Amino acid sequence: MVKYLTYEYRIYPNKKQRELISLTFKMCRYMYNTLLKLKADIFNQFISYSNECYKNQENVDEKTFSKSHKLPRMSILKKVDERYSKIDSLSLCAELNHLNRAFENFYSGRSKFPKYKRRKDKNTYTTSCVNNNIRIEGRKKIRLPKLGNVKAVVHRNIPENSKIKRAVIKEDKMGKYYVSLILEVMENKEIDINEPIYIKENVIGLDFKVGEIFVTSEGTKPDFERPYKKSLEKLRIYEKNLRNKVRFSKGYWRCINEIRKLHKKVVNKRKDFLHKISKRIAEKYEYVGIEDISLKEIAKRLSTGINVYETGYKTFIERIKYKIKGEIIVVDKWYPSSKLCSNCGKKKRKLKLDMRVYRCGKCGLKIDRDINAAINIKKETIRMLEVMLK
Repeated sequence: MVKYLTYEYRIYPNKKQRELISLTFKMCRYMYNTLLKLKADIFNQFISYSNECYKNQENVDEKTFSKSHKLPRMSILKKVDERYSKIDSLSLCAELNHLNRAFENFYSGRSKFPKYKRRKDKNTYTTSCVNNNIRIEGRKKIRLPKLGNVKAVVHRNIPENSKIKRAVIKEDKMGKYYVSLILEVMENKEIDINEPIYIKENVIGLDFKVGEIFVTSEGTKPDFERPYKKSLEKLRIYEKNLRNKVRFSKGYWRCINEIRKLHKKVVNKRKDFLHKISKRIAEKYEYVGIEDISLKEIAKRLSTGINVYETGYKTFIERIKYKIKGEIIVVDKWYPSSKLCSNCGKKKRKLKLDMRVYRCGKCGLKIDRDINAAINIKKETIRMLEVMLK
């Protein structure tokens, strides 16, 4: 069984390495935008060509059109600008793959038409590992293509049975550099036929709760401090000071850096909390049941986007996916987890959002609405596991 993990390290490149990294950011963005413009022109030509064929009642010959409208080779584009030869060629190939994937998602209807990359976007590029050109050198250095040995803080070793596939180099708004190593890990799991696929004690149900991430079927809630909401007062003060500064002056950039530091602190706090809480659940349980919910729909209905998105619920689920030994069971979004009684199973016809306590008219159960939903999600998860076992 193949599993992919990501290990992130802080790197400290020297002056020459920083210049080469910034040049790679620039040329990758330029390559992406150049190819996107060519592909957009070909796409517009194909639309006009298909419209003409439709008017003239002729068949659209896609093969002939695609042969006559090909993208130029990357070697030809490199001859136009000498700076392409200075950077890692694998990073340019990765940009082409990203563009092709973006168009595949557009043609399949999963996303909109690809957009051009701007200077204000995240500075990042991806490179592949070929002939062991990406490796960890001891505790203080990481070998990267074209950059050589870069000073780094290797706070944890990669698994022995792993193989480095790619590396993503990125720079944040504070000018700090990071590298994320994508590892391919081979897992050999011996499956015992006589052993049951699950134990009821190793299954837990999670119900999403606005402002508190989730509620478990055991009735517990994480002590989420909501770092962004706590930092709003400081953020207002910094933004007020920013409005009083002359644009692009020293004081202006000082305020900008203070705002960036505050946002970075909020992100780090949220990341740290989500990592810790996901590790606890992954170590204690083997199967986690969740609902297939849309945070966009919840934010629109409740008109509280900050309270919904601040929790980082989707990120929390992704953390559990690669930490848990078993798997995550997704319950259908039309399953009435809130309306069902977790004791007798009776379903209510209507249940308003302001009713935070669930009261069953049949068995007399009185329980918190979210805990009741989490218990029902756990029961549905167990039922789905039993069907899988059969």
